[in-house]
Amino acid sequence: MLAAASIEAVPEHGRCGSGLGSCAPGYCCSKWGYCGTSTIYCTVGCQSSFGRCDDSQATTTTQATSTSTPLKQRNEQCGSGFGACAPGLCCSEWGWCGYSPDHCTGGCQARFGQCS
Repeated sequence: MLAAASIEAVPEHGRCGSGLGSCAPGYCCSKWGYCGTSTIYCTVGCQSSFGRCDDSQATTTTQATSTSTPLKQRNEQCGSGFGACAPGLCCSEWGWCGYSPDHCTGGCQARFGQCS
């Protein structure tokens, strides 16, 4: 029997946006693609298609169907097929989360983590 894939909400400070999914109810999706509840997440550039927004300057985009995955911690695999690193971590060109220059420069995967 086939089961339908569900779209799960991304936790606070998780990644959100096109191809990443929506924030949990009550959370905003910032212009940088992170979920949260403070002004930085909920005002200018807030992505209303992926969470709530507090002002009229929100950015509306088309939501892609996506199943979110838990954010990866240090020394966990990241990238296509694995998902994004937690905020503050980089996804190296080899697909590992970390914060060293080897993770954050040359070949760093910006779609899945922070890069220098």
